Amino acid sequence: MGLNLGVDFLPGAFGFDHAEPQDATAAARILWLDAFTANVDRSWRNPNLLRWHGDVWAIDHGASLYFHHAWAGGITDPERFAAQSWSIADHVFADHVADLPAVDEAARAVLDEDALAAVAAEVPDAWLEPVAGAEDAAAVRAAYVRFLGARLGSRSWLPGVTS
Repeated sequence: MGLNLGVDFLPGAFGFDHAEPQDATAAARILWLDAFTANVDRSWRNPNLLRWHGDVWAIDHGASLYFHHAWAGGITDPERFAAQSWSIADHVFADHVADLPAVDEAARAVLDEDALAAVAAEVPDAWLEPVAGAEDAAAVRAAYVRFLGARLGSRSWLPGVTS
C-alpha cells in the first residue's frame, strides 16, 4: 500500500453543502491557500471540503503545486511559478476575495523560508523522488522551498491584492 499521510479520519463528517461556512475568515484562508499553491480543484462542482463539528475542512490538494509535474525533465524556474496568476473564477469561496488582503498579511507574518523548510523537513524521503537538478531528498525539499519562497516574494498570483 505504501506510505500514506493520515491526519484524522473526521468520523461523521459531511460533504460541504454549498452553505456559507460559519467562519468567513476560514473561507478566505482556504481561498488564499488555494491561490498560493495554485490549486485549481475547489469549485462548486467538486469543492473538496468537508464539514465536521461545525468547521469546514479543506481536503484533496492533489491539483496543487503542479509545477513539480514538469520536473521529470529537471527542476524548472521558481520565478515563473511565482509570477503565474491564479484564477478565482470557479472557486467555491470566490466571494471572499475582499478578505484576502488581511489573510495575506497574516500568512506572510508566519510564513518565511524557515517555516517552509520546517514543513518540507516533515515530508518523508520516500515521497521525494530525485530529478535532474535535485538528486536526493534534501535537494528536492530545497527546490520546494525555493518555489514556494519565490511565490511568497510576489503578490501577482493573488486575486484582488496588489503588490
